[in-house]
Amino acid sequence: MGCGSSVVTQGNMPHLCGLKLECDMTYEQKYLIRETWKFLEVSKKEIGVSVYKRFLNMHPGLQTYFSEFKHIKIDNINGSHGHPRRLLMAIDNAVTALGDSDSFSAYLVELGRRHHGMNFRPGPTHFNDLRKCFLSVIEEILATASLWDFQVEEAWNRLFDSITAMILRGIQLAKV
Repeated sequence: MGCGSSVVTQGNMPHLCGLKLECDMTYEQKYLIRETWKFLEVSKKEIGVSVYKRFLNMHPGLQTYFSEFKHIKIDNINGSHGHPRRLLMAIDNAVTALGDSDSFSAYLVELGRRHHGMNFRPGPTHFNDLRKCFLSVIEEILATASLWDFQVEEAWNRLFDSITAMILRGIQLAKV
């Protein structure tokens, strides 16, 4: 998800041939992401849980599509559940891969393809709401250390834009 533009070629990812994958982030934005992530990393489990609790409170009807959440109250979601962990693992991978767009793009597109086969397919609105939940959680944490400002928010929004675009592209490709 490295950034700049990356055009996928037949040799490195044949199923994505010709797909232009972009991550429009400046060097400063990448730096802000990496630096704030260092601070957030120790709280990944709590962040994931908080994000999913907020997201499912926004969309309570979606809870039934998550087998691990289907028979519990939203307030009982905890760090042992897989989706909060996987969300933060994907974000962790995105931060780590800021310099390697091809491999991370392939990972995210494949993640989207896997979501296509499920009973529920997330759309742009769901990803936008997930972004809002994620940003609100990390804002609370980073603000306590005076690490949150407009530039940090913009950097995280751009990273989330890239993640969302690639996952949605994977969902689209799976339909073909």
